[in-house]
Amino acid sequence: GVGVDDGVITLAAMLPLSGTLEPFGKSVLEGHEVYWAYVNEVLGGVGSNYAVRFAPLDTAYDEETARTLWAANEDDILAISSVLGSPITDALLGEIGDRRILLAAGSQAAGGSTSPNVVLNLAIPTYRDQISGAILAGGAEEPVVPAKPPLGFLYQEGVFGNDCLAGFEQTTAAYGAGEAFSIGHPAGTTEF
Repeated sequence: GVGVDDGVITLAAMLPLSGTLEPFGKSVLEGHEVYWAYVNEVLGGVGSNYAVRFAPLDTAYDEETARTLWAANEDDILAISSVLGSPITDALLGEIGDRRILLAAGSQAAGGSTSPNVVLNLAIPTYRDQISGAILAGGAEEPVVPAKPPLGFLYQEGVFGNDCLAGFEQTTAAYGAGEAFSIGHPAGTTEF
């Protein structure tokens, strides 16, 4: 089948191996290389039957590059063992659509959890839950006195910020009018 040939499974890792997040991508790549070498050399492959051919693909942390890489390699990949970045994960999910392919997401965006294809690393809470937890831990969900000034949330629009906004709105839903507000700004904008 797709990504399985002569007892070899092909797994891709879609990582920023160049560009602004290159250090993160290369660190993740090193971990995967060590792990898959262990699986092949010590365990005799997956289930002691299937060797893994590991194919790192450089997304440069660019959504269009990730889409192009997917289109060029989708017929050769059984699964994606790692994707780094919520925008990249989101772009790939749009391309994968309803096809059944496992995608291990290096993302903490809660929206990825609704896809049957995504495995989230839940050792860390989603962005949504991190924001919600911060508000709850601060006791702000049930203020003893109305917030003066109101509780505000400045967020970057896009997959990260929208997930954080969902946590903010979920946790402050019981606030009265004018006690909580949010302001979004486009990615890359610094003039707030």
